[in-house]
Amino acid sequence: MRPKTYPQEPLAKLRATKVDAATSALAKAVRSREQADRVERSNRKVGEDAEARVKATRDAERSALESGELRAADLERAEAWGARVEGDLAEIERRVANASSRAQAARDAEGVARDGVANARVDEVVVERDRARWEDGERKRAEAKEEEAASEAWRKPT
Repeated sequence: MRPKTYPQEPLAKLRATKVDAATSALAKAVRSREQADRVERSNRKVGEDAEARVKATRDAERSALESGELRAADLERAEAWGARVEGDLAEIERRVANASSRAQAARDAEGVARDGVANARVDEVVVERDRARWEDGERKRAEAKEEEAASEAWRKPT
């Protein structure tokens, strides 16, 4: 007699496939989040470097102005430069904010993917436990059948 197969085998395979798919989605989400974090850090560094350069230049200009080395034309150029730098810094700040929001969205997506893996794994465990109960029941039925057969064989007069 052919051994019985677990009646929920197709469901078990489906649940295992869902766990694999959820794990792949999580890996992709982690890679996306890591990339978004790198971009955010890079943009922050660019902004910090730009602000440091602007501060150094302004300090040098202020020092030159205080010592009387600058003329009115120099001051006019400094004002134009300052306006342009403010625009550049605002653009850098916008990029940092944009990168930060993308990084947060990537972190949120990673969290959703982690939840998806956990849910898929829970579904898989439910089927694994059901399979274990079914196999235990089949084993007990087979043992009971063997005991009954042995008992009948012992009771039969020869």
